[in-house]
Amino acid sequence: MFSQENALEETIKKQINYNDEDFFSFSLKSIPEIPNTAVAMAVKYHEKNDEEQYFTADLYLYVINIKKESIISTYVEKEKFTSDAVILEEVTFNSVPYMTNASVGTFGVKSNSGTHSRIALYGNRIMSLYHISDGKIKVVSDDIELYTIRGEGGSSCNLDYEETNSVIKVDTKKTNGFFNLKVISTKNFFESKEPEDESDDCIEENTTLAPVTQVLTFKNGKYSLE
Repeated sequence: MFSQENALEETIKKQINYNDEDFFSFSLKSIPEIPNTAVAMAVKYHEKNDEEQYFTADLYLYVINIKKESIISTYVEKEKFTSDAVILEEVTFNSVPYMTNASVGTFGVKSNSGTHSRIALYGNRIMSLYHISDGKIKVVSDDIELYTIRGEGGSSCNLDYEETNSVIKVDTKKTNGFFNLKVISTKNFFESKEPEDESDDCIEENTTLAPVTQVLTFKNGKYSLE
């Protein structure tokens, strides 16, 4: 299976003229709910300035017929990603399948961004959801926040940040034929201070709040808060 997917990936890359200069990344994922179907994702530079380490990038999603090794349809989001002071680190498919509807294949696209500074600490992971219906891709949810960290600091004993982790669970209830999605978020606060005696360990305080659940329902073609 791995060798077949690898061969298909190389075939699709040739069809879209993939190269490291024009593209940020490429991924391929099979869609088990739809026979002989895969989806390929290419992040292509829209605007790029190597001197300033800045770029914007377009998201290309391709529905693939596995047997014919051909592209059925293409979906594009222009300037979906930006990398500047907050650096785009990675764009990947989400590994968890979401059975939102029995007649469509739903998948997630995650992006990780952040800074490389301990003084101004920031990072986030967001995910958009898409589904394939009748051979075409439609976006069904924009930018669900899966992880965020914000804070400031310097040394290991001078660090103050808050972080939020979220998981998405498919509910048993439906709205307009699609299962509701529960976004369960847990927020954590961390603070580290210098000890009075330099030979002692850092003074640390860690507080985790009770999880908060938000429900996304499918209305007017997209998921949104109830």
